[in-house]
Amino acid sequence: EGVREELYCEPARVGASYLGRTLIEACMYTAPVLRIERDEGWISIPQWERSEELHEWCETFLDPLLAALPKTQPHSIGWDFGRYADRSVLAPCTLEQNLVRRVPFLIEMQGLPHNDQWTILAYVGDRLPCFFRACLDAGGNGSWIAEQALIAWGPDIVDQVDITLRWYAEQMPAFREAHERGIIAYPRDLDVRNDLALIRRIDGVPKLPKVRTDSATSGVKRHGDAAIALVMAYSASREAEAEAARWDALSAPVITVDPWST
Repeated sequence: EGVREELYCEPARVGASYLGRTLIEACMYTAPVLRIERDEGWISIPQWERSEELHEWCETFLDPLLAALPKTQPHSIGWDFGRYADRSVLAPCTLEQNLVRRVPFLIEMQGLPHNDQWTILAYVGDRLPCFFRACLDAGGNGSWIAEQALIAWGPDIVDQVDITLRWYAEQMPAFREAHERGIIAYPRDLDVRNDLALIRRIDGVPKLPKVRTDSATSGVKRHGDAAIALVMAYSASREAEAEAARWDALSAPVITVDPWST
């Protein structure tokens, strides 16, 4: 990474996208991006009514997608939290037999209170086949949802992530390598592409700059919402791969050989 600048003293392109649109679009495929948005009056509706409506939404839109997931492959979740200025994004991920990490769909939430977001996250997590790992944004207000997930699924599955400069430095190079190797695939969507293209190298570390972009689907500004969720999903899939391999080793049949037999 950065070999031209490091070895040949070529200046880095200031403001260039860390991934680049061509690389991003090469990893996209036709898959749904589900967007659920509610206005300011939504929180005034009684909790039982909101829960009932959200459950119907999940049954209508999520059940067919969840039913289509492979039953024997490891699955993981990436999650980026947003409440007012930003969206929350949920990215489930299938670790396929050929080691491709495929995001079968994305869910974007705008204007949903914390407990409503947890309702949808829990609905997906409780129904994922071979659910091994979840990397969840636990910074700021996101800590409540990450804590609920920890209580529900346990520390062996849930990784509460604090998005720091160190996290960016550790995760982003591996995320770009996945693009270069063609082992990650996610929904083809203009907003998703623009979120990923927003990643820049700042003071040597690839991260999201403190700028917001216009959404192509609504008037709400975005701050790389889908990008962080996808990085989380890929990170979780790497941990899920290691955990699945450990589980297979533990569950493998033990064959006892008699050293004296002929």
